[in-house]
Amino acid sequence: MVTFTLPFQFRQLARRLPKQIYSLFFLCVSGVLKDFGLNPKHLGAEIGMTMVLHTNSRSLNYHPYIHVIVPGSDINRSRKQWKKKKDLFKKQNLAKVFRARFLTALKANGFSIPKNVPLKWIVDCECVGKGIPAIKYLSRYLYRGVISEKNIIADRNGQVTFQYVESKTKKNTFQNRKRRRLYLAHFAARSPQRLSQKRPAFKCPCCKSPITVIGFRLNPG
Repeated sequence: MVTFTLPFQFRQLARRLPKQIYSLFFLCVSGVLKDFGLNPKHLGAEIGMTMVLHTNSRSLNYHPYIHVIVPGSDINRSRKQWKKKKDLFKKQNLAKVFRARFLTALKANGFSIPKNVPLKWIVDCECVGKGIPAIKYLSRYLYRGVISEKNIIADRNGQVTFQYVESKTKKNTFQNRKRRRLYLAHFAARSPQRLSQKRPAFKCPCCKSPITVIGFRLNPG
């Protein structure tokens, strides 16, 4: 699991132009990981990856970061050799290259660089298991809401109090948020517009009428 965090200085820009900034974020992260994977010192292979963007911290503060599941092994095509490595990449090196590429991408697309950009950026890289356990590790972040109802302590006068586990202390911490902001955070991924979207219909190649699908059959050959 590799985690790339967008520094605080860029968050206002990301809030204002999420589509553009998140696109550059994804492109830079994927480019860095692909190039590190191709390096003979690491795997010397073209790696695949699964990337997921998150935009909030445990305390529901705006905090964009990308989780990436990367295989720790692949085929070196030039040598026709399966190569495996437990400690895949050094996070310090990933952070340096990511910083340089993201700043370059911003300039190339006409964005001004915010002041006081830190010299050291945060990237984490750790082994989270093999096969299904690794996918389950990431799935915990995907198939649940931003906050569960059991963590909501009180709702009075438009202020919602909730608890969350502080990552450093591993203890429950309390936080207050306005009701409207919490409502949007909780239900953004479950909006009626998304739920009402229908699957595109299969059409007859001759008359172009919709076809009712009753099953799929694989070719025995």
